[in-house]
Amino acid sequence: NYLKPMLDIFRNGVLTKSSISNIETNLSTFIKGTEKSPGILDRYVKQVYSDSITQFTANYTQIISEDQGYEFYKYVGNRSKDTRCFCAQRYNKFFHKKEIENWGNGKVMDGVEGENCGYPWAGMIKGTDSSSIFTYRGGWFCNHQIIPILTKRVPADVIQRAKGKGYYKE
Repeated sequence: NYLKPMLDIFRNGVLTKSSISNIETNLSTFIKGTEKSPGILDRYVKQVYSDSITQFTANYTQIISEDQGYEFYKYVGNRSKDTRCFCAQRYNKFFHKKEIENWGNGKVMDGVEGENCGYPWAGMIKGTDSSSIFTYRGGWFCNHQIIPILTKRVPADVIQRAKGKGYYKE
């Protein structure tokens, strides 16, 4: 995501016979940014920081919920103008564990109604599968969480849906 634009800056500089200082300025702006626009370095650091915290939290939650035997989960978090289709479809809804695992295996509509956001979906992290979906969720910069829910707090229609698919037996 950053090497090609950097090569383009060099290439354009050579093709337009720009001075070395002009090429350096363009590279610096790309890397460091300006007061009004963050550079690639700033965006990368923010992404790594954000993803590290949310993925750590998600992974910790998943370890505890597996240990406690939870079968149902709720997709929670904040909605924003940047919320991806994948997350918007799942926002504030309940799912059985197997439905969520299926998302990581390419069955992205399992338990979800609406338009198919595609597979891989926008922002999906490479390596997302049936176990890492609980950590990676919607992908890069995803601020949503998949939290365990006691079965007695899950809506009856969700339990029926899971039973109908053979995912849940009381």
